[in-house]
Amino acid sequence: MKKTALLLTLLLLITSGCVGSNPQPLPDTTTAPSTTTSTMISQGFSPPEKGDIVSIDYTVTWQGEVYDTTIEELSGRSQQRELIESMHPDGFRPFTFKVDTGSANPVTQLFSRTVKTINPGDTTSLSKSAEVFGWTRREELVQTQPRSFTVPIEETLSSEEFQKLFEKQPKKGMQISWYKHWNSTVSEIESGNIRIVHNPINGSTYTGLGGTITIQTNTDTITTTFNPTLGKTFLTPDKRYLTYTDTTSDTVTADYNHPLAGKTIQIEITLKNITRP
Repeated sequence: MKKTALLLTLLLLITSGCVGSNPQPLPDTTTAPSTTTSTMISQGFSPPEKGDIVSIDYTVTWQGEVYDTTIEELSGRSQQRELIESMHPDGFRPFTFKVDTGSANPVTQLFSRTVKTINPGDTTSLSKSAEVFGWTRREELVQTQPRSFTVPIEETLSSEEFQKLFEKQPKKGMQISWYKHWNSTVSEIESGNIRIVHNPINGSTYTGLGGTITIQTNTDTITTTFNPTLGKTFLTPDKRYLTYTDTTSDTVTADYNHPLAGKTIQIEITLKNITRP
């Protein structure tokens, strides 16, 4: 059981990408709270002041390629479109924040300093090290992982192990989802032991994070093999960056650094409007 649990854990790691460190992301494009008494400052007026609520569009590029933006049209033209869309799950809209209010996010601090130098409607460009955003390259986040995992086609669990895994009482004929890409059947229950038969489709292919998984079976075992898409960055479910950079017949190389780590990036900021309390 311990060996099977370890294989299951590793299989989920390679298909969901939950290894690495949390990078410092660009701020979410959330809307700051509105005030009951405020004045909208339109184009042609002075730059923002401390306490003003401002809305900006921003675009982050490296070597001409867009890696993040609040502008949906620019995202759609980028080779990083899927990554950018995953960073904006609530849709594309200007980033709104209050100027000089002590935000702990270094990106918001940078934006706050920048907007005080421009007027509404103006656009400015900055060239910054990605370290400003916490995107420092760490070699320990480049990891070699196995491409394939093999499990027996039949497995036996104790009643305690079954209830711990599935949080239900076993019944003969019950369908369960033990591994990610196929269902399994409770085939026998005897003397406190539960025999489970896995039911994958031989030769089937599934889409996983960053690639596809193929399944091969024989009378005794099931082997899953991961086929990564190289060079493309994905955001994992736990908000980590993941790029598969190399593969062999037995392994894949996974880089959990931010794709811009260690690079000098360009940031374009357009001040859309100001709300002055």
